[in-house]
Amino acid sequence: MIPFISQRFFTKDFLKSFFVKDIDGELKLILEENYANKEILYTNCAKTALYVVLAVLKKRLARKKVILPAYTDSGLIAVIKKAGLVPVLCDNSLKDFNLDLDKAITLLDNDVLAVVSPCMFGVPQDLEVFNKFCFERGIYLIEDFAQGFGSIFRNKSVGNCAPFSFTSLARGKNVSTYSGGVLFADKEFAVDIRQEIDKLVKPCLFNDLKEFILYILVCILSHPLMYSFIGIFASGFKKQKPVFNFKLGQLSQLKKHLLYANLLNLNKLVLPKINLGKHLYLRLKDKTSQILIPQISEEMVVCYNRFPVIVKDKEKLFIYKEKLNRSGIEASCFYGKALFDFYPDLVQQQDRGEFINTKILAENLLVFPVNCFMNKKNISSILNIL
Repeated sequence: MIPFISQRFFTKDFLKSFFVKDIDGELKLILEENYANKEILYTNCAKTALYVVLAVLKKRLARKKVILPAYTDSGLIAVIKKAGLVPVLCDNSLKDFNLDLDKAITLLDNDVLAVVSPCMFGVPQDLEVFNKFCFERGIYLIEDFAQGFGSIFRNKSVGNCAPFSFTSLARGKNVSTYSGGVLFADKEFAVDIRQEIDKLVKPCLFNDLKEFILYILVCILSHPLMYSFIGIFASGFKKQKPVFNFKLGQLSQLKKHLLYANLLNLNKLVLPKINLGKHLYLRLKDKTSQILIPQISEEMVVCYNRFPVIVKDKEKLFIYKEKLNRSGIEASCFYGKALFDFYPDLVQQQDRGEFINTKILAENLLVFPVNCFMNKKNISSILNIL
């Protein structure tokens, strides 16, 4: 069974990292190759990274609303509420499955503090004009590329357009240390961001060692041969549940060493996703009678976290899912629900009819892996089934 997760442990580079005198300095040098004008900081998870940004912005502006797409990770709602702010949902776009920017513009008023734009499935979005539009109104755009580390738009890594961006190092992400987050901010916010980071709880050694062991186990068990045996048992742990709370904290030094090893081998992690994803896209883009996939322009290099497909006939969705699983390819409906299904109170002030595209994503989406374990036989199976 080909799993979604293709986590790897680069033993040699991990051990070599302990001979590096300044691991923070080395990480900064590596990341600044793609994020030259950003302040770079580390947290225990991506949710904490977003929380830190919102905490800083709250002190600058007495505004309450944060706009985000109605189909995305429910953890974003937990962050916004923990920061004492109000989440406002916006419809997704069926063009790229990301936030519908045209609809988001209609929601921008004098009480909007920020807009969070997730890079869904790794598909980049043209945010340049929207970012300027927000800036002119004193609203801050925040790029969430938790699923898109390694993707490129107009020759720049995603996460460079907005004043703030963050990515996730959680298991299943393009670059993983089992858990963790990286925050990128324009230099003008450096002092405020660092002050908030310094307030965070420092990592517990016991928990750090436990997660390191889990990281190694995930690396072993995510191999197709092993996953074929444990996949049935693992499925119960992967059901999407709404997130109501999370712990704030800093990223441990041990995970920085893991991150260093992963970044030294970044091409090994992202190139299979980019190349296989491109091949699948070219083969599937003309099957418009049965499925819908994101529109990818020549300006994009997509490092797919998962390959997303909207199945137009809802009855066929579960048939395709079952066939893919039987052929040895893990497939799922991803979140399975929109945020307003997890949190009904979020749309009391809005008409559910505003979320036409979100409903289609929530009810008709099918995702499957794009990683180094895929071979020609797997790709042929996908093309034949769809």
